[in-house]
Amino acid sequence: MSKVESISAETIHNLLAAYIGERNASGRYTAFAVQADKEGYHGVASLFRAIAHSEQVHATNHARVLLKFGAELDLNVEPFQVRSTIENLRAALRGEVNARDQMYPQYMEQARNDQCDEAVEVFDSASDGESVHAMMLVTALEGLEDYRERSTYFVCTACGWVCTGVNFKRCVLCNSNKDRFEQIE
Repeated sequence: MSKVESISAETIHNLLAAYIGERNASGRYTAFAVQADKEGYHGVASLFRAIAHSEQVHATNHARVLLKFGAELDLNVEPFQVRSTIENLRAALRGEVNARDQMYPQYMEQARNDQCDEAVEVFDSASDGESVHAMMLVTALEGLEDYRERSTYFVCTACGWVCTGVNFKRCVLCNSNKDRFEQIE
């Protein structure tokens, strides 16, 4: 039996869909950051760059599990449109809420049924990250004019958690040391 056959095709499919979704989100948010900078919302641009980096961490974690089970990585680039910063924030929020409330819970349930702890772990971690992203996006939407100045964010390179403060020692999601974080502006 090959490694891929040791878990269900559904979990492999879900891991691949999550990998593709996270990679596409990273690219989309990077483009949204450029638009926010053009409109003078430099803090929103910083936020989009930080979330884009976080989504890339999630994609990397999904890829690690896929490769462990012998699956091939594939990337379908999904088309998207860059609109105004407020529209981009709303679109990003819809995507984060959907991933947190719909996609990842379904994927985790299938992975649990397959007893694939590695998939459950990366889905759960990404879902927690999406919750943080959603809260940050809501805050930006509610106080858009407060986001004219560039902001500093820290992204955990192990799990993708995003935070704004410098007074932390470990990641609240995965317990990684502060030295595992990248500063994003």
